[in-house]
Amino acid sequence: MSTPLASPSIDDVSNRWLIHPISRRLVPIAVRAGIGANAVSMTGLACGFVAAMAYARWWDPLWATAGFLLMIGWHICDGLDGMIARATGSASEAGRLLDGLCDYTTFILVYIVLTATLPWNEPIESYWAAVLAGALHPVQAALYEGSRERYARRLRGAAPEHWEATRFGGALERLYARVNGWAGAPTRAVDALAAAPRTGPALRAAYMEAAVPWLRFMTLLSANGRTLAIFLACLAGSPRYFWWWEILVLTPITIIGLIGLRGVDKRLIRRFRAESA
Repeated sequence: MSTPLASPSIDDVSNRWLIHPISRRLVPIAVRAGIGANAVSMTGLACGFVAAMAYARWWDPLWATAGFLLMIGWHICDGLDGMIARATGSASEAGRLLDGLCDYTTFILVYIVLTATLPWNEPIESYWAAVLAGALHPVQAALYEGSRERYARRLRGAAPEHWEATRFGGALERLYARVNGWAGAPTRAVDALAAAPRTGPALRAAYMEAAVPWLRFMTLLSANGRTLAIFLACLAGSPRYFWWWEILVLTPITIIGLIGLRGVDKRLIRRFRAESA
């Protein structure tokens, strides 16, 4: 297999310059202390829980800032757990599932608290917007993260992942694996071409050039972007601004980004099938 391409970063600015550098500095400390990846994931969840409690007083800038900083702490743990797992060779599908559950649980807690603390005279539309935003969040996040994972896998020239059943997740983990497999189904032809020795190197180079702008366009869908948006909405005077941001801005970004990436796949399939014919 050829050497993987040196790909440009598709992370958002906060990950490149703040979250991941801090996480990397903490890796050797955690490894020496014998702190496992799952323990870090649970610590991140604890930060998320306390952040939600702080956001119970979102109208107070000091409490809103505390909630924001605690969510930054969660993001650092979210990056650190994966780094520890790779550094210690302890990565597993069970750990990946736990990490994902901690991520979603943090946002669920914050969403619930913000909705529950809306003023008594808040228009009913704000509550419906909160419900819709909460329903859209996991869909947007899964599609975005799936696109990022697919990009990284293709540049490695790796075949599509096969999920191994474990005793940890049971039916929930099988459902998680099935959804991920379903979401990636339309792109499997490109996956196969990217992993093939004959077409792989040229296709990976072409894919990277075409896909990076779309993935960068979609970085507002990152958890970091939502964390900042929640904080700014609270400072602006109401969580409802975040609900509408989720619905009216992030949803179109998701749709446009996915259409763009699917267009990249279709063009690559036509090009490389024609060249190999």
